[in-house]
Amino acid sequence: MRIRSFPPLLVPAALVLAASAAGAQQGVTFTYEMHSSAARDARAQGGTVPYMAMTVRAAGSNMRVEFRQGAEGMPMMKPGGYMLIRGADKTFAIVDPTQKVAITMSGEGFGSGERMGMGYGRATNNSVVKVSQKDAKFDWDDLGSGDKILGIPTRHVRVHSSGTSEVKVLGRTQTSTDEGTAEMWIATRLPGVDAEALRAWSNSFGRGLARTNPGLATSPRAADFERQFGEGMPLRTIVYATGTDEKGRVRTDTARMEITELKSGKLDASLFEIPKDYQVTDMRQVGASLDSAMKANGLDTLNAGKVVKDAAKDAAKDAGKDAAVDAIKGKLGGFLKRKKP
Repeated sequence: MRIRSFPPLLVPAALVLAASAAGAQQGVTFTYEMHSSAARDARAQGGTVPYMAMTVRAAGSNMRVEFRQGAEGMPMMKPGGYMLIRGADKTFAIVDPTQKVAITMSGEGFGSGERMGMGYGRATNNSVVKVSQKDAKFDWDDLGSGDKILGIPTRHVRVHSSGTSEVKVLGRTQTSTDEGTAEMWIATRLPGVDAEALRAWSNSFGRGLARTNPGLATSPRAADFERQFGEGMPLRTIVYATGTDEKGRVRTDTARMEITELKSGKLDASLFEIPKDYQVTDMRQVGASLDSAMKANGLDTLNAGKVVKDAAKDAAKDAGKDAAVDAIKGKLGGFLKRKKP
């Protein structure tokens, strides 16, 4: 499934409600559900049905995402685990209460191509892996007032994007052409949550097609979209996506993401903090250490293609030597087994 996320609409800061009591703040709680048409294939093959349900609590610039179902394939997302998105310091964390551990990452990276705050550029453009994208296109239409969802007015927006991606790994190249259309119902007001929290949420979960083509960052139409709908939140998104690989194989998927069961109330500040006795790993520091280690070992300038070719040549030479040795052994064995005349 190549569905990604989408630019949001966020709440004006004036809507933020001040904390009404020590340790508590006015906020909202809602359920976020994701369904995929890939479920049909999963059922037919007896596999896991692509469905995810999350309980989200938001107050001020903070959000807490508790995965109720469908997060089994995500690192550290065990039953009872949760994610913290903190708009004020632009970080997020994955927390595992059963092991009392947490991983913190760059929130800006999570919502963009930087992936987990470790530096996506380092991960996808180095001597081993190179990722490039071209022909990225983006357009959108404002279709006017949309449905009321949970009693909240929305704007109905249709977005279309396409592009071609190329991934080179150890000398092998894979190409994919992707195209998708998203129908979005975006709320321009959501009382109880400030802009930073909603932007972090939408960057992480609400942006449908934009992640498919990071090159859209330079698109004038994408910039227009951000200006028009950069401070709001998609309450419902339906994405129709098609991808074609270099062999002409086509995959299609329809995904529906929707916010349900929204209610307001006071939320304790401790919900958005990592407990003091938990062991915390900062992946931003890990990424910096990885860079240093690669440079120290000369891996930052390593030519992976040359390494692969040299390895293939060496293997061929070794194979030839082995064949010669086996032939000699065979001849000697035959000679030694001969009976004296």
